[in-house]
Amino acid sequence: MLAVKSFDFNGKNIEQRNDGFVNLTQMCKANDAILGKWIQLKDTRQYIDELQSQYPESRVVQTKQGAQDGTWEHPNVARKLAAWISPAFSIWCDIHMFNLMSPVKTNSSSPFDGIRHVDEAGNEWWSGRELMPLLGYDSWRRFDDAINRAKISLEVIGLTVVNHIDEAVNMVKRPQGGGSNTLDYKLSRRACYLVAMNGDPRKPEIAAAQAYFVAKTREAEVVIPQQSDELERLKLINENLKLQIRRDELESSMLTIHGTSVVLALRGCSDQIVREEVLVTEVVNEATGHSQRFLSAEQLKKEVKRRTGQNINTLKGFIQELRAKGRDDLIVAITRSSTNEYVTPETIDEAISVVYGQDRQKLLGE
Repeated sequence: MLAVKSFDFNGKNIEQRNDGFVNLTQMCKANDAILGKWIQLKDTRQYIDELQSQYPESRVVQTKQGAQDGTWEHPNVARKLAAWISPAFSIWCDIHMFNLMSPVKTNSSSPFDGIRHVDEAGNEWWSGRELMPLLGYDSWRRFDDAINRAKISLEVIGLTVVNHIDEAVNMVKRPQGGGSNTLDYKLSRRACYLVAMNGDPRKPEIAAAQAYFVAKTREAEVVIPQQSDELERLKLINENLKLQIRRDELESSMLTIHGTSVVLALRGCSDQIVREEVLVTEVVNEATGHSQRFLSAEQLKKEVKRRTGQNINTLKGFIQELRAKGRDDLIVAITRSSTNEYVTPETIDEAISVVYGQDRQKLLGE
């Protein structure tokens, strides 16, 4: 059995084998998506078929049961599914599962990463008390001088000081009990950068801090906006896709309920309507050889439904509606086993117009 590596996505487990294949069933469950719906898409089937032709020696889609239960697919197929699910999930997979992108970070071995904090809004900050020894300061007074110089730098470049250097009070507990309040600072990335720049670069601690926060500032100015722009672009593509799917669903519903002719007429495209041949019944008088063509009750129901989307209850009711409007000329009496009244194929257009008129609300059943 192939070794499996597990990834946690919002508390849901997603597995990837050491041959790269990913459990698509788990990917969908983690996002409340339906795998079968994506599999049936034309683009999906074409992509899988083409990928299979490129790798004829192995199956790109594998269904397993037991310890590795679910549908496992080639990593390229998994990336396609992730993009279909959502842009955010696609980026998460690229970073964590496929190693195609690097999250915004500096060298994880840096001690400055170890004291980095993130607040509830996702803003990163550093504690002055924790930063001080890493910069080589042995007294708070000398470090406080560097903080004050950083404040001046912020004012000179037109930035609000409290947005970058915010005073805080920490409670320091004594071993014997009790404690005392000490001044601290919550420093932004830029503030840490300015504090480091105001130190002595000949000290290795200061040089390391300058290099670290220069890199962090560069990432914030270039890498993060680029990734944000890409995420917004993918979100826009996803929203447009949802709108297209919704429009297609509405189009299908309109055609199902009202028929092609009504939909085209409402859009002002009557010239595009293609008349289908009307199904009719023909009877021949054996004595005279004369034939008559008419629409039976079922044929009339189907024709009215196809053209208007309306359902008529009975042939008799339709005939009564014509007679009530004074259009007996559109009715023909035909004797079969008994004499009944019908509409002929030659008069069906006018008969429907008489009963339903050109009123849009009547045509749509509103």
